[in-house]
Amino acid sequence: FVLALEERIVGPHGEMTTPCFGGYRFGNRYFRCWEEGGHGALDLEQALVRSCDTYFYQLAELITVDRLAAEARSAGLGAATGVDLPQELTGNVPDAAWFDRRYGRGRWTRGSLLNLVIGQGEYLVTPLQMVRYAAALANGGRLPTPTLVRAIESPQGEILPRAVPPAANWELAPGVRAAVREAMRLVVADDEGTGRGIRREGLPSAGKTGTSENPHGPPHSWYVGYAPADGPRIAFSVVIEGGGHGSDMAVPLARQPLRRYARGRTTPWPPGVDFQNSRPMR
Repeated sequence: FVLALEERIVGPHGEMTTPCFGGYRFGNRYFRCWEEGGHGALDLEQALVRSCDTYFYQLAELITVDRLAAEARSAGLGAATGVDLPQELTGNVPDAAWFDRRYGRGRWTRGSLLNLVIGQGEYLVTPLQMVRYAAALANGGRLPTPTLVRAIESPQGEILPRAVPPAANWELAPGVRAAVREAMRLVVADDEGTGRGIRREGLPSAGKTGTSENPHGPPHSWYVGYAPADGPRIAFSVVIEGGGHGSDMAVPLARQPLRRYARGRTTPWPPGVDFQNSRPMR
C-alpha cells in the first residue's frame, strides 16, 4: 500500500486491471485470494480494507523486490527494535541479494514477489516490530525504542534512570501517511472491513488484519492497530498462534486492551502509568 503511493503507481482510489475472482494467474501458477468467491473490482483503499490478495498480486508485478525491501526496512522491519530483553530476533526482509544467496543467481523468479507483497513467503516479522510499525503510522513517523525498565535502583537506594535510545524516523510524505491511516480506519469502520469485529462505541480505532503461514498447522492470526483513530495514544499487536485468519481470533481478543483503555484502567500496563492522561503516543 505505502509503496504503491510512494512510487505513484496508483492512488488510493485506483483500480487494477483484473478484478478479484478468487485468485490471480501468474505464469503457470495460480495464486489464491483468501476470499474464495472473490472481491470483485476494488480500488487500493478497499483492497486494504477488505484484505484482497488479488489486488496486491497485481501490484507486485509493478515493483521490484529491492524497492519493497527498502521500504520495509525504513519502517523498522528486518532489524532489532532495541527492546531491553535478551535474544531479540530481527526477522527477515529478503531482497534480490538474499534470494541469490539462498537459491542461486537466476534460480528464483518474480513469482516470489507475489508472496512477499502480502507479507507471506520468506518475510519474517515480530509482534514488537509490527506494533512499532503501527505506532509510527499513528504518531507522525517516529519508531520508538520499546522499554520495560524505566530505572534501576542501586543497593544504596539511588535511582538510576535508564537511557533510552532516541526514536528512529520513518520518512513518509504527509499525504501517503494520511491515506494509509484512512484505510486503516476503514478496516474497522467499514461494514466490509476485516477488522470490523473490534468496533467499540465511543472509541474508534484503526488497524490491519493479517494471516501468517504456518507449515506445522493452521495459520497464525494477526491484528495490529492503534486507538483512538484520531489522536492516537496506544498501539497494539495481537498474534494468536494457529488462530486462523486475523479476523477470526486476533481481532476479537484485541478488544480487551481497548476495553480497559476506554474504562481508564491501567492494569495491562506498568503500575502508576495513567494512559488516559498521558501525552500523545511517541
